[in-house]
This record gives sequence, C-alpha cells and structure tokens, in this order.
Amino acid sequence: MVSPSAVVLTDFDYFWQLYPRRTGKGAARRKFEQALKTTTAIAIMQALAAQIAAGMFSPDPKFIAHPATWLHQERYDDEVVMMRPTLRNGAMAALLEMQEQGTLLEYQGDD
Repeated sequence: MVSPSAVVLTDFDYFWQLYPRRTGKGAARRKFEQALKTTTAIAIMQALAAQIAAGMFSPDPKFIAHPATWLHQERYDDEVVMMRPTLRNGAMAALLEMQEQGTLLEYQGDD
C-alpha cells in the first residue's frame, strides 16, 4: 500500500489541477500525452497559467472548453490577451479609479 505522502504527481496531474474545468479526464490525459510529442509539459503549463491570469477563461464553466479540446486544438499556442483585470485586493479597481480621476501618472521613461 502506498502512503499518501509517497504519491507523486505527474505533469498531467498538475495540468488537471490547474485547468478551470475538470471534465473528461481520460480523454484529457490521452490528449496531454499526444501534445507532449510536439511540445513540453512546461510550455503547456506556462501557457495555461498565463491564459488563466489574463482572464481568458469564462467564469461560467459551460463556456470553458473541455481540457481534451483545449489540448487537441493546441490552445496552449494561442496568443495571450488580457480579457479582464485579475489583480487582487481591489488593486485593479484602485488603478482604474486613479486613471478616471486623472491622478494616475504615466511612465515617461528614463532619460
């Protein structure tokens, strides 16, 4: 019997934990293995993390592709586009408010 502390997570396990919709694990595992023939697990994880941080996944799970689809369509190669603010603790709201009030100074560069 394997103790819980001896369990080693695979690259796919990390992907599965991070992906925002956990549907079709078997199909996702097969597509993950298939994707590793043309890219690396690190590249997949970095792309996924960047897309999550940029808000590229809908808050409504029904509008999030199944993980197997995301992998099959090589969405890890998609351009990362900031979709909605994701800064924590109201930081983005504060920045937007400062911008609206004209109190946010713009960077002028190092001269």
